[in-house]
Amino acid sequence: MLLALVFAAAMHAQRTSAAGVFPGPCAVALTVSGSGSFETFMRETASVEELGEMTVLSSERDPEGGQAGCFRAHVAAAQWALARGCTAAVVLEDDAYFRPALSERWSEISEFVLERGDSFDVLWLGGLPAGPTESVRDPRFPHVRSTTGHLLTHAYVASAAGLRRLAAMTLPSASHADERSVDVFILLHEVLRWDRSFELSPPLAFQRAHAGSASGAGARRKWVQLSGSYVVGMLIATRAHVGGCLAGLWPGGVAGAMGIQLALRGENSIVDETRFTGKLGAALLRACTAAPLRSRV
Repeated sequence: MLLALVFAAAMHAQRTSAAGVFPGPCAVALTVSGSGSFETFMRETASVEELGEMTVLSSERDPEGGQAGCFRAHVAAAQWALARGCTAAVVLEDDAYFRPALSERWSEISEFVLERGDSFDVLWLGGLPAGPTESVRDPRFPHVRSTTGHLLTHAYVASAAGLRRLAAMTLPSASHADERSVDVFILLHEVLRWDRSFELSPPLAFQRAHAGSASGAGARRKWVQLSGSYVVGMLIATRAHVGGCLAGLWPGGVAGAMGIQLALRGENSIVDETRFTGKLGAALLRACTAAPLRSRV
């Protein structure tokens, strides 16, 4: 997630001049004034002709902090795309980057988006699956999988239906600070519906490490929360005798133990982490025990 991304009352748009050959979706990039990632991002994405004419939404710092700004920026991106009349939109944070060797995936993405129209909410181009995935079993889309949960929002394609749901999100109050992380909010509240969510596997887009991200305290805390939620989900799954879910959740046990250790060292409040990981663990379990994926592919 672009942890430094923040909100301003007046967002401004800046267009690139790429010609583009990717039909259908619009493309929008999210950045913050003074971002250290932006120049590298623009230089690298300039060679991705499939993105077409990309609009950059830039903002100033949000007085409520980076997570609030990032949340609001994704809402603003969805609202911008809908106002422009986009049938779908590619949304990128400015710490996203693509693997050139995987550039042939764009034609697969384009065909998938055009064929599905408004019958899907999101196609994640990269990130972390938080639930079971399954092939769509269509030879035209060998790298597209249906998914029931996802974390990280640095790169995705949202349909008009998905954009409407994103545009309607409301930032939680400060008393629910853990849910201000936009990817966690989307997962907890199933903003992008699990029966209409897909991902690329292997992913096309990755997230660049930067200060406050992969090596920062904020990211460590998110991983503590996520791993702890796996422990909660695993315990619930055990009691419910959900074998398949248990098999998918058990690796989080080791990471969860590390998370507890961090909490004991004062990195996080044990009470806060228990409350939050309980909610996230329950959400992951709901995703794990959702209707069989094959019923919607």
